[in-house]
Amino acid sequence: MESKYFCEICGTTPDQLSHHKAHLQTQKHKNNCQNFITELKIFSLYFREISHKTWYESEHKDFIISKYEEITNNKNNINNEEISNWILSMVLSCGNGRYDWDAKLFNGKSPMEYYQIENNLNEEIKLKDNLSNKNTDYINWGIDKMLKYKETIQYKPSKKSIIKEDNSYRIMLSRQTNVKFNRIKDIRNGLIDLRYLLKPINHIDFSKYDIDVYNDIPLKYSCLLFDEYGIHSYNSMYKGECGPIDTEECPEVKKYNSFYFYKEINIEHISKVDNVLNYGETRIEKRKVWLSCDMGDFINYFDYLEDKTNKCFENDIPTLNYSYISNDDFKYFIKESLIETFTNRIKKIEENINSETELIKRGLMKSIWINNDERIVKNFRDNNYYLINKNLAACNKSDSSNTALYTYNTKTDEEKEVSIDKKLTEEQTSEYKIFLNKKNSTIEKLNEELKYCESELLKIKDLSLSSDIIKSVVHICQYLFEYNEDLIEYYKNNGYIGLLNRQKERMEKAILAEEIELEDIV
Repeated sequence: MESKYFCEICGTTPDQLSHHKAHLQTQKHKNNCQNFITELKIFSLYFREISHKTWYESEHKDFIISKYEEITNNKNNINNEEISNWILSMVLSCGNGRYDWDAKLFNGKSPMEYYQIENNLNEEIKLKDNLSNKNTDYINWGIDKMLKYKETIQYKPSKKSIIKEDNSYRIMLSRQTNVKFNRIKDIRNGLIDLRYLLKPINHIDFSKYDIDVYNDIPLKYSCLLFDEYGIHSYNSMYKGECGPIDTEECPEVKKYNSFYFYKEINIEHISKVDNVLNYGETRIEKRKVWLSCDMGDFINYFDYLEDKTNKCFENDIPTLNYSYISNDDFKYFIKESLIETFTNRIKKIEENINSETELIKRGLMKSIWINNDERIVKNFRDNNYYLINKNLAACNKSDSSNTALYTYNTKTDEEKEVSIDKKLTEEQTSEYKIFLNKKNSTIEKLNEELKYCESELLKIKDLSLSSDIIKSVVHICQYLFEYNEDLIEYYKNNGYIGLLNRQKERMEKAILAEEIELEDIV
């Protein structure tokens, strides 16, 4: 008989609810829960209390050592730095899923957002208190939620409300494109992170991402549009992250203030000469067309469903200010938007390359504080590294003991020669070389991304509006951008996985930078 309940804490799978409830009362389960709570305080990304740098000062020191020995099978030559690095690797990998949080657990939001909503907090979370230097209420709240969720997982969850699907889209996609309906349905529901589509294939971990989406060119282009003008816009609108823009002052950004969707509407038009009987009469015709609508009007339109005092309704009849877009115009919009997407990506990569190059010039390291006037340079005569200050160079030019080490690329009069300020120690030199390798590796990857985006840009520019790729993108987008009130309500209540992953990545970067101020990364 298939198990209906699962205790992830203990790994038990009883058939009946009564057996599962009996298991939850056992001492074994309670002990495992206590250990799991301790592990969360050490390894979880959002709820850890212990710093990997000072783990040996915590009350769980012995527990950490025993866990390290158990997982790594290393019981010899244990030192603080090895365990510190191991703890950090466990945190950043979310403990291979054991200590990670599930979006379903927090109603499709990040833990911090849901904590604020559940506790009616108008201000951002105060993460530190005077006693523990941590927000223990937030940590205990999160751990309690995770514990209750993981100790009772049902294989057959209660049925959720199903979004009604228009079967015509399924037929259209199967006939005119090669897209699997279930896959594109997951994309539209926000269950696939689409950011990887801008990266070269050798930079992508396809155990995490979807290679089928990446390799299907029309689907990839459709998803890039949907990420920028569709699902991402929905989440941004409902989170209040992108308010209305004054399109009169900034007409070039009008499309960023608009939402695009595909809908059947009543179109009023006057009969033409070819219809002699009704010539000159105003007729109403139902037709599916592309529409664009101001974001603010769009939100108000749906908010009215809850509050009928909204101004966008007249005489209790919903009105929505939108403009029609012909298929030809939408094809043009597709091409121009893809060109703009990759052009902006290229500009961003070039900025990142320049930034990384500047960091190399400055030699920015944790152990050596360096400002904009200082550089680390190599003296090829003695093969050593030195910290130099260009502002001191002018004062030391007459000092014959200080030979010139480095010539700046700009070669201004003040910068032609600089003198020794400080020789780096062996430890600092070693750290700097590691730093250089990491930065050079980053620049190499950025250059690969740059070449990929430049090649994609050339392909897109070469596409004609009558090409099969553009036609397929239109068909796919008709489904992705389908006007559906149930779907819109779903978007309002569920976070797009791409945004949730961004929050996790920001948290990881903050941990690596030792800036665990969570209110800065909500």
